[in-house]
Amino acid sequence: MAADRLPEELIRRIREDAEFRRLLLEVLLGEEFLQLPAGVRRIEQAVDRLIEAMERDRQAAREREARIDAQIERLGQRIDDVARSIDRLADRVEAQIEALTQRMERVEAQIEALTARMERVEAQIEALTQRMERVEAQIEALTQRMERVEAQIEA
Repeated sequence: MAADRLPEELIRRIREDAEFRRLLLEVLLGEEFLQLPAGVRRIEQAVDRLIEAMERDRQAAREREARIDAQIERLGQRIDDVARSIDRLADRVEAQIEALTQRMERVEAQIEALTARMERVEAQIEALTQRMERVEAQIEALTQRMERVEAQIEA
């Protein structure tokens, strides 16, 4: 019967005697197995440090991403501003080109009118020149005639 009580006695002693429990575990499990809880604690601490570092890295990455997004937004606004400025400039250039084209057309029309007028003036000058030549010829003829009449009167 003492053998029947042995397991119960062993269990009671394991529960009550910490030194006996430690020795029993050392014999049953070995020193390496008993060091596992300390190793697991070190691993847990290392994992906690890694998690904290990863969280800091993730936070830094989110902050960088936010800064990059803000920069992209500012660049997008600047591009939009530049595009609007280019559109305004293009409109102004087109308006100036249109105004210059109209002005050029007016100048060309004036040049054509002046050319036609000049051609008429040249024709008038030519006609006047021919008329002048005829008048000069008539004056020459009259002068010669006068000279003959004067010569006849003197004679």
